[in-house]
Amino acid sequence: MASLSATLLDSFVGKSVEDLCPLGFGKVSDDHNHCAHFVGHVLKLNSSVTTGLTCAGMVHAGKKHPTAGALIRVNDIYNFCADLDDPNPLGCLAYYTLKSNIGADGLMGTMRQKHVGICFEGHVYNYGNRNDKVRKDKVGDLANLYGKATITRYTMLPMGHTVLTLDEIKGLVPK
Repeated sequence: MASLSATLLDSFVGKSVEDLCPLGFGKVSDDHNHCAHFVGHVLKLNSSVTTGLTCAGMVHAGKKHPTAGALIRVNDIYNFCADLDDPNPLGCLAYYTLKSNIGADGLMGTMRQKHVGICFEGHVYNYGNRNDKVRKDKVGDLANLYGKATITRYTMLPMGHTVLTLDEIKGLVPK
């Protein structure tokens, strides 16, 4: 298993969801938001770490290869992680949403305007749904993703995560 590093994260830049998901959930130009899907695969966030809808659940109703699946909802990841006041340059998650999507209890809701990426050494590695590929942005570049009302939140990396390379992700499903 890999360690979180710029080299590892850079190796994902330019990859599409079709390159990332060993279960075949997602196609270029589909209607799904794949930012959490990308984060979920890189950090191996699935039913063995926390609850939430995974790509395995979408493809096989969770009955085949459940540990090869990855969470696909931003709010499932956010609501599982501990908040940070500022980004940790050694690794954390960055979220972009609207203030109205964060409840009084501090939990993120399900509105469509939400985005997540892996924040590391001043950059946010995230799946750009408009271009259908992983991209690398500077911290702060996504601050207006949903207009001036966009808020940015940071959390620690999830407890129980495992950093995987693309080959390790692909290797989770036997050929």
